[in-house]
Amino acid sequence: MLLTAGLSAQTNFFHEPFDDNKNNWPFLGNHDGYSLAIQNGHLRVESTSNVIVRTFINPKVDKIDYGLSVEMFLEKGNADGLIGLCFGMSEDGKDYYSFMYDNTGFYGVYKNGEEMKLLFGGKEEGLVKRFEYNDLLVVKDGNEYSFELNHKQIYTTKIDNTFGDFIAIKTSAETTVKVNELNIYNHKRAMELSKNGLDNLFDGLVFPKKKGGN
Repeated sequence: MLLTAGLSAQTNFFHEPFDDNKNNWPFLGNHDGYSLAIQNGHLRVESTSNVIVRTFINPKVDKIDYGLSVEMFLEKGNADGLIGLCFGMSEDGKDYYSFMYDNTGFYGVYKNGEEMKLLFGGKEEGLVKRFEYNDLLVVKDGNEYSFELNHKQIYTTKIDNTFGDFIAIKTSAETTVKVNELNIYNHKRAMELSKNGLDNLFDGLVFPKKKGGN
């Protein structure tokens, strides 16, 4: 979904509040080992076996600079079960980069293909909010990518080529995860508006946050 008028046209490329399925997320419903549902303004992902769930969509923003943000909440599962956001994903969902965290406080950036390669990992007391929503942000600026967790930058790297245009939500085995909101937006324009004191205008027109909920 593209916003095409006024300020929103300058800032927002893709907005998913999970109020319905207008963006056509695949694999909704019950499946062998997992279920997906859009309900009460959330995407709910539940894994009931050792399956790692990937639900992915193509917002067609790979060749432009952007900020990719999502709010996620590990509702149920082992504390060391990784959940997070995948980007630059191939159409078959096998190759991608991911920004993950768990409820022990660990966070990491991975390159995923035949193996899951950790590019960066860390742990900082209090940065991950256990059993609460956590904000993940990936900012693409040319071939430089920066990663923020709960509004704190944790890592920057260069990625010359990604595997494709797809993005995804990823969860570990035997977890239940809720995704509150997902946005892809013009990060440079957002920063310009913020510097010019237009934070309230930006927040109100670009992607109004629901913040939490059931």
